[in-house]
Amino acid sequence: MKIEVITIPAEEFRQQMAELKRMIFDAVKAESDEIGEVLDLKAAAKFIGISESGLRQRIKSGTVPYIKNGNGQYRFTSKYLKLAEMAPGLETIERLQEEMIREFSKRR
Repeated sequence: MKIEVITIPAEEFRQQMAELKRMIFDAVKAESDEIGEVLDLKAAAKFIGISESGLRQRIKSGTVPYIKNGNGQYRFTSKYLKLAEMAPGLETIERLQEEMIREFSKRR
């Protein structure tokens, strides 16, 4: 087996990776109209592979979409957690959170 190594400028690589990330993001988002599995804080932290305190830090920094239920408990969905992991910035996270809230509202 022969392996060929190619090189491209760093900026071109970053642009290609950003485009690939957008394509994956769009594919996951279009994957389903469902919101995915509803998770509590502990399950959501496990789902994305971080500690509960790490997830609380992301909640504080606004880098993960969530809702609070009537009892003040955080709720997440598997679909929006996946999308947030791929999201290019805080504006996208805010849009995801708004969309997730709308989807939750439809379920009631």
